[in-house]
Amino acid sequence: MRGFLSGCGRKFCARMRNTFGISHAGMETMEDDRLKRLKYKNDSRYLKSNRIHPYMEKMLFEEVRDVIYPKSGYKGKYEISSRYYHLIMGVFEIRPNTEALEIADIREDEKVLDLAFGTGWLLNKIVERTNTVVYGIDFSGGMCKVSMENLERNGNLDRTQLILGDVLSMPIKDNSFDVVIGSFILDLLPKNQIKVALEETKRVLKPGGRAIFASMTKKGRGLLRSWRLIYEMMYPLWPTILGYRPSSRPIRLSEEVTNAGFRITKSKITRTNFFPFPVEIVVCEKEVDP
Repeated sequence: MRGFLSGCGRKFCARMRNTFGISHAGMETMEDDRLKRLKYKNDSRYLKSNRIHPYMEKMLFEEVRDVIYPKSGYKGKYEISSRYYHLIMGVFEIRPNTEALEIADIREDEKVLDLAFGTGWLLNKIVERTNTVVYGIDFSGGMCKVSMENLERNGNLDRTQLILGDVLSMPIKDNSFDVVIGSFILDLLPKNQIKVALEETKRVLKPGGRAIFASMTKKGRGLLRSWRLIYEMMYPLWPTILGYRPSSRPIRLSEEVTNAGFRITKSKITRTNFFPFPVEIVVCEKEVDP
């Protein structure tokens, strides 16, 4: 088994070398940023083979390593990643986020909160669907700054209200929102904190309000199941391969949501963009007290 896993690690590193054009020995020998961009732009072998995703053509591996798995802790991680997180979104999150918005069916007059809004991509999309001010909360000052820039660029800054705070203890009054959206946040949290985040979500929702969550999931069949098993197998090996490890991992989203007292009204299994890792989307309601 150990030999098999080591072989997987070598194959993974070989794929990273082939895909990104990076040497293996610590990824230390990096070309100048400008030259790297020219290489990706002009090397038709990379582009025609579709081995470089459009969001990744100008991506330097040293930057991406610190974006996804830095050693500075959760909060420091997102301070570091704020300027580059759109690259990760492009590879993994845009497809499931778009589908989550579709099944959320947000109405124009509803008051909406986006949990851990990141770079503001979802905030911009939600603004397009409502006539109200859209709220977002994130604990990273760097993410707040990037989101404000993106919102202003799209002419939506005046239509949003950003809150610097933690989803585990939100500085928000009870029963404040019609809709709360949490995209790729629960699967980042330790299991004991998932319940806390769900309880906080339920607290700030109005009775009968809806919560929409998207996360990596243990569900999925066929190809999705195979890729999920590969991900889970490689997860503990990340430190031995590249010196850092991912944060997201598949969770049992429906079970967590139901145990927190929500009633699920819609659910869907989809996948991430670049690799077919399974993603579960659920729409659930805060039930009205009798």
